[in-house]
Amino acid sequence: MKIGLLYPASNEHPAIGLQLLEGLRKLLSLKGLTEKITIEAEGIGFGGIEKEVYEKTEKLLLVQNVDIVIAFIDLRVLPVLEPLFFASGKLLMVLNAGANYPENWVPKPNIIHLTLQHAFLCSLAGREAGKNSHKNGLLAAGFYDCGYLHSSAMVQAFTEAGGKITYNYINKDVADERFAVPELSTFLANENNDTKNLLCVFDTKPAALFYNRLLNVNTQNLNLFVSPMMLEDQALQSLPENNAFAIQGFSPWHASISTDDNQLFAETLKTQASMFSLLGWEAGLILERFINTASEFSNGEALVKTLVKNPVNGPRGQLKLDEETHYLLAPFFHYSMVPESSKVVKTAVQNFDGEWAAFSSITSEGAGGWLNTYLCY
Repeated sequence: MKIGLLYPASNEHPAIGLQLLEGLRKLLSLKGLTEKITIEAEGIGFGGIEKEVYEKTEKLLLVQNVDIVIAFIDLRVLPVLEPLFFASGKLLMVLNAGANYPENWVPKPNIIHLTLQHAFLCSLAGREAGKNSHKNGLLAAGFYDCGYLHSSAMVQAFTEAGGKITYNYINKDVADERFAVPELSTFLANENNDTKNLLCVFDTKPAALFYNRLLNVNTQNLNLFVSPMMLEDQALQSLPENNAFAIQGFSPWHASISTDDNQLFAETLKTQASMFSLLGWEAGLILERFINTASEFSNGEALVKTLVKNPVNGPRGQLKLDEETHYLLAPFFHYSMVPESSKVVKTAVQNFDGEWAAFSSITSEGAGGWLNTYLCY
């Protein structure tokens, strides 16, 4: 089997491509597949230049003659590649954080999606916020993050659950000591303010700074409902033990999952164990499934059907292909932290078919935003 891999670059997460490749290579080595699977890799920068992504993909398919392409790209670039895979019939496995969702959810027969489910998890967080006894809420997001649909998914779920947005705060500061929240502080300190729900969408580094700055604001009775990147250890470690506000959210994965599959992943990758190496590792598990169940690897539609019948167990739990969308779905975790405590309670969520069905009925037709793959900036 010959694999083509399109890997990204990122200034904020410079190890993203390295960790993706490392996760894939470690899995293939562990399973004894390095002689059976060869990898042709091409860098695509931030993934936002459609011509570059198209040319690299065309090279893999026509010149390198790969059987399968694994691409860390976002949905806004995907349409330019679809004709190539329609013509070749080969499988495209799309990897990304899942911060966007499609214009429509009609699956392509030879394209599958392996994501970190960020927009879906933000939608669940927004729904939780809408159930809060305090119905007023505000959106607080980074300038980069608000160019993707996970913030929209959070707000839409919040309003559908009965919440009302009273203020939108978009922070444009760089993630260093200059990061500040004066406008938000003024709004929250207003004696007439009755907004207690903060719907927050930030990348890991600005998330840590946002938490820190919020400690100096009037935070009494505030409830933060946050995006998955705000639940990364690097973000939460900035909080003191006497943190004054509540935090809730959903995360696709954490290093301390006690299953054998996750422990094997963590012990094999060690310091490289991350959400990016996780996607590479899981992609490798899917390739292993194809090796063990298929006799021919250039028929993408046949490989998809094989995967429908044969779910894969990985660090997150069972990866199961949803036939209605061709998204691979995995269990995830609810995080909660109460005020005056540094303890994070993590609860596994295994059954979410109804929630996914509701989310995958939402379309993004007409929505704008960045072309760059989320986390690549």
